[in-house]
This record gives sequence, structure tokens and C-alpha cells, in this order.
Amino acid sequence: MRYTLVLFLVATTVGYTQQNLGFTYEFNVDSKDATLIHVTGKLINNSDKDMYFLAWSCNGINEQLKTTSPLAEVYSTILCRASWPIKIELKAHEVYEFKTIIKRNSSLKKVGLILDFVELTKTTSLEGNTINEIRKENLDQSEMIKGPILNID
Repeated sequence: MRYTLVLFLVATTVGYTQQNLGFTYEFNVDSKDATLIHVTGKLINNSDKDMYFLAWSCNGINEQLKTTSPLAEVYSTILCRASWPIKIELKAHEVYEFKTIIKRNSSLKKVGLILDFVELTKTTSLEGNTINEIRKENLDQSEMIKGPILNID
């Protein structure tokens, strides 16, 4: 009986963030360079509770985004000399919008994004900590969230 209860608790907590966080985006191919894809994305808090998550001061969540294909990469047009951790608050049922660029091999026809999402609490203090220290302290609140695979037109 004890084992059944433990398995049930683990099964019900895995993926909690992904169930409550929508991750969508759309692509627009650059008119001058077809290897560049402009991405407009949204993180949608579908829960009744406010969410807090880790981002970078310079590029927001761009540093936490990866593509689903080795033929494409998240491409930053901003060179940051220094960046520090910031906590973003996403109120219940609200949307956080972001923009990024994907650089692709011209033969790639479909790709998706994966977000390394680090959820924080309202009381999580970032002061005096590096981004990597905060990530390590919140490993149990981290989740790789996969977005949809989209066609590149």
C-alpha cells in the first residue's frame, strides 16, 4: 500500500508546470535572408496562481531556448558583456510575450523550440547569486517544455 501511494504522488506531480503553462509561437521567415526565422512567442499561465520564473537580464528567456533540430539554432543579435538573473512574474491567466530569431540550414522545413523553464517562488531571492547557482538550487522546479513543431514557410 505504501508503494502505491508513493507512485501515485510522483505521477501526479510530474509535468505540473507543463500542464499549467502554455508555450506557443509563430514563425515568419526574414524577407531578405531565408535562413533567419523571426519568432513571436507566448508563455501562457493557465493556472489560478501567479508563476515566477528565471530569465536573463540581457536576453530574457532566449538563453533558455533550444531548437528541436541540429540544423537550426536560437540566434542572438545582442552581444551581452554581462547578464544577471531576473525573476519574471506571470500572473494567473496572463501571457508573457517574447521574440527571438532562429538561424536555420536552408533545407530545414520544420522545427520547434524547447524551453528550459526554471520556476521560482515569490520569495526566491536572486541577490548575490549567479544564474547557474539559482538553476542548481531550483532543479526540482525545472522542466524542459517542448513547443509544437511548425512548418517553415
